[in-house]
Amino acid sequence: MSKKKKVLIIAGIVLVILVGGIVGVNLYVDSMLGEMNHVDVPQVEYTEPVAATEAQDDTQTEPSEAATEATEETKPAAKGEYVNYLVVFKPQWENNKKITKTVILCTLNTADKTVTMTPMTGKAYVKVPAFKDLPAAEMTLDAVYGKGGMYGTASAMALMNQTLYSNFGIEVDYNFEIDFSLLANVVHWLGGVEMNLSEAEAKYLSQKTGVELQAGPKMFNSSMTTAYIRMWDAEEETGANGIGGQKKLLDAILSKAKGESVTKLEGVVRNMMPMLTTSMTEYEIKECMLRLLPMLRDLSIQKGEACPANGKLETVQDKNGKDMEVIVFDSAEATKLTRAITEGEQ
Repeated sequence: MSKKKKVLIIAGIVLVILVGGIVGVNLYVDSMLGEMNHVDVPQVEYTEPVAATEAQDDTQTEPSEAATEATEETKPAAKGEYVNYLVVFKPQWENNKKITKTVILCTLNTADKTVTMTPMTGKAYVKVPAFKDLPAAEMTLDAVYGKGGMYGTASAMALMNQTLYSNFGIEVDYNFEIDFSLLANVVHWLGGVEMNLSEAEAKYLSQKTGVELQAGPKMFNSSMTTAYIRMWDAEEETGANGIGGQKKLLDAILSKAKGESVTKLEGVVRNMMPMLTTSMTEYEIKECMLRLLPMLRDLSIQKGEACPANGKLETVQDKNGKDMEVIVFDSAEATKLTRAITEGEQ
């Protein structure tokens, strides 16, 4: 056999191995992603002027040509640098309606290698557009997802996306619904994580768990994590910081995960999949993974200000004539602040 022919054969073998490896990895990833719940969410039609004012007619659906041009001019030049993921915990029944206690907008800035977590205030009094058989209405943001959920998870995501755009100019790229017990299970699968408790957090957890805790480092198991998550709903009474706690727990999980073996992390991810529902396709998830891999080591999580940032507490009457406290806000001002974070607009 000539030397040239031998080299060609070896090159062919290497090529087959590489192609086989790529196909094998692809099949492996597909098998994992196939365990996640996928839904097709109708795309939001961005037909309203972004910075809608309070005086605007709710029935208006088509913007003027000037408004459309202004909106296009304010879009960032590098649109791909900002990706918005809306994460919600499954809604729970409360006072005969489904309430979504935790709604977080996670904005990935690929240029700065940051993820900004913006908590959406549940008591924000928002204008909800007409949807399927539901007429347009005003309600607190924490009731919107459950309202759309009457028609299924995809509809819940669609109604929330449209509401966030109409009131805050937020363009959600992808949706995730998380089972309430997911974070506690992740902590369990990782064998516990270390949390640095504040005075308020230690006091709350001591009362709820019956275990005397002090401020400072504390190893969390799944039951302690569950109690810690429930604290976010009671932050007004406890003085604990809900979004600060969410960031702290995610940081602790990421810190622990970085030191684990690939085999263990594989098991954690595989166990997580059935507890997630997303609007992302398997192709989009793999594309996202490829984008994240090069920046994963330098990726940092940032705590954003609650949205709306400048609201005020008022009392309004619900449809049954009962008083309820809500947060009212200037939609145009809220939109300007939010789009600076989510789209990079000035």
